[in-house]
Amino acid sequence: MNCNTPKELVRSIVEKSKGVIFEEGIFNNRRRLDPLIGEIKGIIKKWNIKDTSNENIKLLGWKSKSEHIHYENKRLVMKYFFPKFDTNLTTKERCSFYNNSPFLVNEFGIFEFIVIYSEDGNDLLKEKEDINIILSCLNCCNISLPYFIQFKNNSKILFYGFQNYKGTKYEFKSYTLTTSKIDGEILQDYIDELPSINFYSIQYEYNYHKSYNYNFSISILLYLKYYSSIYMVLQNEDYKESLKLYMDLIKNFKLFIQMENANENIINSNFNMYSLNDENQLKWSCQVVFSDIQNRLLTSILKNVINLSTKFDKLQVKDIVKRYEEYCSEDNLLSTLYNSDIPEEEYVDSLMKLIEISKILYYKYESKKVVEHIFKFRKHTNRLKCNDEDILKIKNLLEKSKSAPLGSIVDIVSTTIIFILFNKKYGVLHASLFWKQFIKTLDTYYEKGISIPGMESDTSPNFSHSNFQQIMEYLQCCINLKNKWSKGDSIKKNNGRLIKSSLTLLHSPNENIYIPVLQEKPPQTEEMFNKELDKFIQATDNERLYKQLKFLISDMCSFKAANIDSCFEDFIRWYSPSDWIFNNTTKEYELSKRMSENDNVWRKSWNNSIPLSAFCQTKYFDDNKSWKEMIKYLRDITFKDMLILIFPTAFKGILNILLDGPRQFSDDIKGMLKNFSEKFVECTKSNDINNYTSFLETFNMLEDILERNSFVKYYFSNFKIMKDDTEYVKSLHSNMVSGNIFDIDCSNHGKIKNLIKKTFFKEEDKFVFDNQIPLIKRFIVCCSNSRLYISSSDYETKLYTKLSI
Repeated sequence: MNCNTPKELVRSIVEKSKGVIFEEGIFNNRRRLDPLIGEIKGIIKKWNIKDTSNENIKLLGWKSKSEHIHYENKRLVMKYFFPKFDTNLTTKERCSFYNNSPFLVNEFGIFEFIVIYSEDGNDLLKEKEDINIILSCLNCCNISLPYFIQFKNNSKILFYGFQNYKGTKYEFKSYTLTTSKIDGEILQDYIDELPSINFYSIQYEYNYHKSYNYNFSISILLYLKYYSSIYMVLQNEDYKESLKLYMDLIKNFKLFIQMENANENIINSNFNMYSLNDENQLKWSCQVVFSDIQNRLLTSILKNVINLSTKFDKLQVKDIVKRYEEYCSEDNLLSTLYNSDIPEEEYVDSLMKLIEISKILYYKYESKKVVEHIFKFRKHTNRLKCNDEDILKIKNLLEKSKSAPLGSIVDIVSTTIIFILFNKKYGVLHASLFWKQFIKTLDTYYEKGISIPGMESDTSPNFSHSNFQQIMEYLQCCINLKNKWSKGDSIKKNNGRLIKSSLTLLHSPNENIYIPVLQEKPPQTEEMFNKELDKFIQATDNERLYKQLKFLISDMCSFKAANIDSCFEDFIRWYSPSDWIFNNTTKEYELSKRMSENDNVWRKSWNNSIPLSAFCQTKYFDDNKSWKEMIKYLRDITFKDMLILIFPTAFKGILNILLDGPRQFSDDIKGMLKNFSEKFVECTKSNDINNYTSFLETFNMLEDILERNSFVKYYFSNFKIMKDDTEYVKSLHSNMVSGNIFDIDCSNHGKIKNLIKKTFFKEEDKFVFDNQIPLIKRFIVCCSNSRLYISSSDYETKLYTKLSI
């Protein structure tokens, strides 16, 4: 049998070699394929579709026919679109199409086509296997019509073929045929029968890989050693298991050697590397193949937190802990699974069924150890120093976000929690136990009068910080006030004196005015301030006046207690110097006009106030009560609200982890990082955790690029070069990071040989580069404007061809 086209050749090869077009290895079950083929063929026969490529047409409008087909559990719609014709038209010029036709139909002059889409509006194809099956069905139907497979997103269409009208070829997407391994002589026999052979090309593929027994990943996870609390968490075997996927980004390194115009014996020749010298006009190409991971590590951690925030709404952290503790104490598991009033219990129950009691006890102990470690240090700082001015500017920009300061206890706790949550099986339990232990430890600081690590004695809630940071600053204010009112002897408490000022009493010029201890205005977080402001706006004039005078009278009482012989003028001179003015007429100082009026509120308040130090006054801010209320809020917080509380700071911590370390950033990457950081800063002004979702894909892309850089540099670190080769190696690394196939100049073949030898082989291996056996051989035959690709390995032979119609 003579084979006139690659199509005939492929089918003949498959027939003779007793191979199958669709193997079990490609499709899970051929029974998924056959019913769909039969159904589509039946519809095409029913519609009596004919090729209209030779008709003289004028497009007047679209007509369509529609049928339903079934694929898996989906109900699909198959539509056939065709035009109305004016048979009297003699011109062959293509006319414009109407607006209701797809854009590329106009573009390529298609006047007849089929569309397949899912009836429910969801994506038709979600997996690679689905694509293979659908395209294979369309191949088997053997009609020369283009197919459009429509996705949920209208801009996303898979084209199965296209046609140019004016005499050019109509080309289908390629066939992919898989057979068992075919003997080279069979392939050669059939290739010899092809007419008009233009050229042969042969390509050898060599694959190299080295594996490491990583304790941690070589890039981002390595830098986490400088975040000691996170590093402690990740030392656990459960977390190492979750991180395995991210520990080896590079799958292998490929070397391709291609020889063009190999006009004879290309199938049976057993070339080795030694015979493939530069005289044969060889083309060398390389590629670094990376693991196919949809989301990198840090992106996965952030997405996991957002995903968990949707699973919990009313369930409190303490109830999650309580449920696990009951599980530990009860002999009968059913009593804890079904006799609880806890909302969203099913999710927690499902986790409990997967966990051992020993794990609960272990994570309880682990949480205590990590929290103690966090509180042990006054301030946590990253020991990695950044010398890149542009990156330092980006880090400074991040500090303008509504989050916690870098290195603060809120920063460490927040970032630690989201790493804890990355453990799919135990993360929710571990994070809940960690939060409980954190609040428990925090509560002891008030009783002991010890400052929270990293907080200063003059701390007050800063509205530019995150809500969590403001809460911690508020709690520190409670500690500060407790210490303030508990210190001092009885004499100091009675007169409430601090130090002497430079001012003297008006009626006793030999006595200095003492600065009194005053009650400070109650500390407020931004949320408290807004609530107070709303109340103030809704209050009456008398209520507003009372609130304002309450603080003034307290200060007057404290001043009188510290300065027994003082007068109203003395108080004004110290408290409101702008109301003590110089009279140019009398050449003396006197009260301002507003303070001199008979009905002045300040004068009346002074007359009604009594000498009473701030120590003896009724406190208008009860630090003990306020502390307990805030701790109760943190203890009773829902799991979702806890995630919202920590997320802005945790995200910033993740960004700093990405920026840390001995990395080199290109100008393009720096620009992307800067733009991303600006968006992040704006996003932190909102409490909606879902607002961050929109730019996580950009973050994932940045992380992937930086990780690839780190892995490539580490992976090929044994590649020793001369000083003159520095620029070439930079270029080489850049090409490797792209993941694309790139060419190697003849002058650099020796460098690639050296790279392979130094990277993948030890001295004792006695590796000889030229004696290698290729993993795969590919043959390309060009014939009659078509190409036949044959890929041969020790296991199978694959044939791939583009067919002209």
